[in-house]
Amino acid sequence: MRSGHRRTAALLADLAILTGLAAPGLVRARGLSLLLTAATRADVRLSRTATGYRLAVATPADRGAQAAALPVLNAADRYGHSSRTGLWCEIDA
Repeated sequence: MRSGHRRTAALLADLAILTGLAAPGLVRARGLSLLLTAATRADVRLSRTATGYRLAVATPADRGAQAAALPVLNAADRYGHSSRTGLWCEIDA
């Protein structure tokens, strides 16, 4: 997905949250996305899955940022690390 499309999708998700039209899982995923962005200082990818939402971010080189990301990841329903995508977590819808 191109960068402009990602921004548009994020703005639409925020609009749905603000108007109360968003599913609770999306609200939780967007909140964790903001916290994960702040913890890692990197772009977080939010995508829809069959069971909910998935957040992925490149593994930060800074150990402090890695440690800061752990409490955020722990708040998700599932989380882990992949050598291909980096840190990820999933939130049920």
